[in-house]
Amino acid sequence: MLAGRRILCTRPVGADAELISLLDAEGALAQAVPVLATSPILGGTDALASALDEEPDWAVAFTSATAVAVAQPVLDRCVGRVVGAVGPSTVRALAERAVVATVVPEVATARALGIALSAAGVRGVVGAVARDPLPDLADALDGAGVHYAAVALYRTEQLVLDAADRASLAAADLICVASPSAVRALRENGVTGTLVAIGPTTAHAAVSANFTVAAVAEVPSPGGMVEACRQACSEAGSSNDRA
Repeated sequence: MLAGRRILCTRPVGADAELISLLDAEGALAQAVPVLATSPILGGTDALASALDEEPDWAVAFTSATAVAVAQPVLDRCVGRVVGAVGPSTVRALAERAVVATVVPEVATARALGIALSAAGVRGVVGAVARDPLPDLADALDGAGVHYAAVALYRTEQLVLDAADRASLAAADLICVASPSAVRALRENGVTGTLVAIGPTTAHAAVSANFTVAAVAEVPSPGGMVEACRQACSEAGSSNDRA
């Protein structure tokens, strides 16, 4: 079904390696064309350590696998805490570093994570997040009366694509996107195309930016994205009305 399909993946360098491998195994012509770059914020891990030391009974929430990787030097401070993870990739990143995620929402969104943490009865949450995150986690916790302190661990920057990358994206059958930031980067680089989104938040951002969304992954993981690509290639039309 995916054989011969040109599918481009847009996460930062190296982040889509597993997805590309799975797509290649299906016979797709998969290629990484990063539209974003991430970099740690100087002093971010120290700020996280201080926040956790100041609030020893608060939960900690990780909103991405990138946040987990940056936080690795201070993950020992998660021992004995409620640990929230936004979805499977973040759960796996924690597990690879011997940290068990104890609160994982059924739907992999920051808002759902906030709701799940509040339902777990936590008094407060330290969020290990990107700089300038969407307000969904904070809003969900605030609405439930849960204290929240965000600590920015890394920044995400949009890349300016060269002509060759823009041409590759324009020729793609499908473009995989894993965040609203990726959608914005595509739009600001003048890229149009048919997208496969990792989840509802990304799909909503894509539809709002007037992209066609062919499918939305039911599970926000490389395997889930492959299944969504299969769906996109087997169904006529778009899933805009479902996003």
